[in-house]
Amino acid sequence: MPATYFIGLLIFVVVSPSNAGVYQCKAYPTTKKCDHFTFSQLWPPTFCKIEKCRSIPTGVKTWTIHGLWPDAANYDLSFCYPKQVFDPNSITDITDKLQLVWPSLKHNQEDMYFWQNEWCKHGSCAFNCTTETDSEINYFNKTVDLNNKFSIDKALSENGIVPGKSYNLTTITAALHDAFNATSIVCCASVGGQNYLHEIHLCMTTDFTLKDCDVSMQGCKKYEPISYPSFKASVISELSLELP
Repeated sequence: MPATYFIGLLIFVVVSPSNAGVYQCKAYPTTKKCDHFTFSQLWPPTFCKIEKCRSIPTGVKTWTIHGLWPDAANYDLSFCYPKQVFDPNSITDITDKLQLVWPSLKHNQEDMYFWQNEWCKHGSCAFNCTTETDSEINYFNKTVDLNNKFSIDKALSENGIVPGKSYNLTTITAALHDAFNATSIVCCASVGGQNYLHEIHLCMTTDFTLKDCDVSMQGCKKYEPISYPSFKASVISELSLELP
């Protein structure tokens, strides 16, 4: 093995998030304080149509968490002061649960790296929003609680919207409003000119009461059907099979 390759491999082992210790988050000064949250859930089969995916974890058959994002009015908060650290040991007790409801799906991106990014970018801004998100473990626990409480799978299926079929935007937005009594954001991804249901965003006050989002869709072709793909192996591994 060439020496340069060996050195590169050694460095990877040292800094890989699954082996790393406490990680110092970057931070940018801002005087803005969060006044609402966006809770984002994604649909893995669609995600893996637009990204190079790792294997979908065994047991993942539902919508998964993308993140809990605090924001201020007309201002996107990220990497907030005071500087935070990400400590993998803080979430050891819930790691198994996170792997099912909040997995990383990207090829070559480990779960711990994904969680590190979500905490540093968004959790750092949730730190001063409420005591329910004022620490790393509290932030992750609260997000999991929200995932249990606001089930996209249930909201859609109880209104007759099931994977493997296509629906119009009005049908999907109406189903979500019926379930949550608030306007959600339906996010679509375009693959080969086809609309695919990708993410659902729920908007919340800082006490986690649902409220109407300012918009009802992102990336959707309003008058074209939206495909809600099923968890078939041919779908979720479509891009993964193309990898060398």
